Amino acid sequence: MPRQLPLPLFPGDQPEDGDCADGAVTPKPMAPPPAPGDDAASVADDHPPDGRHALLRRLPSAVASAVWIGNEIGGAPVAALSTGFAVLDQELPGAGWPKGALTELLVPQAAIAEWRLLLPALASAQPKAPIIAISPPHVPFLGGMRRYGLNEAALIVVHAEKPTQRLWAAEQAARAEGLRAVIAWLPNVRNEQLRRLQAAAADSSFPVFLVRPDAAQSEASPAPLRVQVRLVPGKGDLELHILKRKGASHDSWLRLDCDPPGFERLLLQGRSSSTAGPRHVGPPVLDGAAHGTGAQRAAA
Repeated sequence: MPRQLPLPLFPGDQPEDGDCADGAVTPKPMAPPPAPGDDAASVADDHPPDGRHALLRRLPSAVASAVWIGNEIGGAPVAALSTGFAVLDQELPGAGWPKGALTELLVPQAAIAEWRLLLPALASAQPKAPIIAISPPHVPFLGGMRRYGLNEAALIVVHAEKPTQRLWAAEQAARAEGLRAVIAWLPNVRNEQLRRLQAAAADSSFPVFLVRPDAAQSEASPAPLRVQVRLVPGKGDLELHILKRKGASHDSWLRLDCDPPGFERLLLQGRSSSTAGPRHVGPPVLDGAAHGTGAQRAAA
């Protein structure tokens, strides 16, 4: 039975005369190496400047735009909310926290690093849209939220004791409309529960954050974006490691400057006051030479 050649992959890839004779494929002679002056042209044909494979240029534009090569950050266009950190935006698909997707924040201790990481993004989102916080381990510091221009009236805190209640509340919030973001603290959650939460977040128009312990980094997760976050010892800055993203891996840690708005102005005021000499804080002190000490007045 004669061998069948596969169907052409691209238009115009029809077999030429002599490619197949009596069911056998006749190999074509290899092309000679390019001349020294032709190196640039040959490289341009096989590796276009934008890094896309040459074959993608032969596809219809609608199809080529949906193809994702593994060494690129992201694939198809991703709706995202800027993180507020330029160094982090350039490492994330869509240049920010993805909307309509689950993002895992893995922290060594909850309720410390995640707020500092998320507040710049939450402050730049829709000002009147509410933020749903599900079972935060501590009461959020409203004074810190005001520093970033957030109105505490926009924060809705949902307290749920059981893990199943937390998961149910997170799913319902992810399916809601008109929110700014959802932040859920789920320390104990199984992979199939994460899949349910990712499915619920897929149709949302806002980012959904899941805060988990740092030890969960070795567990499988359907979340398209997973990051480790930790405080820099002795400072208020953050260090962030991207564990999972669409595209090439990121092995190094990023340093994020987390000084709140107005911090530099307060720092400059503190420096100017310190150069003016010590300042007494407390009740006024009377000059003993002019007014006499308490013992002198009593003796008089």
